[in-house]
Amino acid sequence: MNDDPYYRELPDGTIKQVNPFTGTKVWTVPGRGARPLGRPAEQLQNLTERDRHAACTFCPDNHLLTPPEKTRLVKREGGLVRGHDLIRHVPADQLDATVPEFRRVPNLFEILSWQYWQLNWGMDLPRASRDWQEEYLIQSGRGGPREVGSQRQVQSGGVGAAC
Repeated sequence: MNDDPYYRELPDGTIKQVNPFTGTKVWTVPGRGARPLGRPAEQLQNLTERDRHAACTFCPDNHLLTPPEKTRLVKREGGLVRGHDLIRHVPADQLDATVPEFRRVPNLFEILSWQYWQLNWGMDLPRASRDWQEEYLIQSGRGGPREVGSQRQVQSGGVGAAC
């Protein structure tokens, strides 16, 4: 890293710039420009019954196509949160055991990647997070994470699997 107060390049390639007149700060994060942006549908069509469960990454039949769930809300009479239970870190082999009303998953195209924190600031993954990661990979047979990596690669303009 350099000592220039207006322009700094971090070890991962992130560039931080400060406008000397306005103080406006701008970051340029490597790879961020390659994320997919929404496009209008080319052809509209009615959904089939199968489509209602598998048309997109977030549909019920595609739970392994998203990054691992951080939490999910499941409807249950007497549940702790207005008739719902909050389940944290749903194991891959339990994804179909409950029907989520809401799923909280990490962003496939995060703004600051894990590498940013690791390379620039020396941060390590907390032990509990590492344990969750390893357990999920074992339970999913790596199929889900491999598909997520492949999907990310294709959507950002690359080809093939990232895992």
